[in-house]
Amino acid sequence: MTSGSNLKVRGSVYYARLKVPVELHHLMGTKVLFRSLNTKDRRTANVRKLAVLSQ
Repeated sequence: MTSGSNLKVRGSVYYARLKVPVELHHLMGTKVLFRSLNTKDRRTANVRKLAVLSQ
């Protein structure tokens, strides 16, 4: 289940999702980065994802 373009739920915890540009795939070793938002609440996740994605 996803909510928003940059949120993903694994189990019941929300994660921020960020696609890696094609030019950086070889440096990053992945196409997508995930970081836990440490919450089960969708509203809280939407607030926290902004800080995570701006890093």
